[in-house]
Amino acid sequence: MSLRQDVVDRQWMPISLTIQSIYKNIGLIFSKNYNLPGFNDLYWPLGGNSLLKTEKSIQAELKTKVSLNKWYLNLASYGQIVDDWIQWVPQASSIWKPTNQKKVFSRGMEIKAETSFVWKTIHWKPTFLYAFNKTTSLEHYFDPTLIGKQLIYIPIHKAGLNLSTTYKGHQCQLEYHFTGQRFDVSDESQALDVIHLVNLNYAKALDKFNISISLNNAINTRYQYVRFFPMPGISGSIKITYNIF
Repeated sequence: MSLRQDVVDRQWMPISLTIQSIYKNIGLIFSKNYNLPGFNDLYWPLGGNSLLKTEKSIQAELKTKVSLNKWYLNLASYGQIVDDWIQWVPQASSIWKPTNQKKVFSRGMEIKAETSFVWKTIHWKPTFLYAFNKTTSLEHYFDPTLIGKQLIYIPIHKAGLNLSTTYKGHQCQLEYHFTGQRFDVSDESQALDVIHLVNLNYAKALDKFNISISLNNAINTRYQYVRFFPMPGISGSIKITYNIF
């Protein structure tokens, strides 16, 4: 258990509290925290908001580790209620500005499964990831119709696969990333397409040389994390490192 209270600009901040309990392979964490607006949040040219309020949050998390037939599972579920959530949102002028969301409820779960084995003298290590996140407004300062809506640019579903192999000093890796639909307007009337990304990596050590080759966005997906800001298509890089000692 830890307890802390800070003084900022001669003002007492909300009490920060963390309680953690672990029994065998199960952990329970309860916390109460605050988050001050950052310098950019307050004073960024054209977009800063000097009237931002301090975030205050209460969070609980339950996590565990499970071993099953050489698979190792990490499971976690969480819930968080945040007063005056600070979020940057686009304005009609296309300029982004931070605002306070009156009360937000964020909850979800995360799953990670991994194993390793040797097949035909090749060492294989697959890792699977999945995350579910529902982040909605419980109360709203200006528009009650937005209560219960998912906050913009926060995907409900994310998943991934990482497959790495090692054979006689050769290392190969395949990464797949999935990002689900994300709303980019507060009333959920418009959303960005889902994203499928594939990256490939190869590495080899030769005496004092290390060679690595990367191919990013290998299937040349057209995608955007933020609307009107397209991300690069297929691209690659080669890196050679020489170790003097």
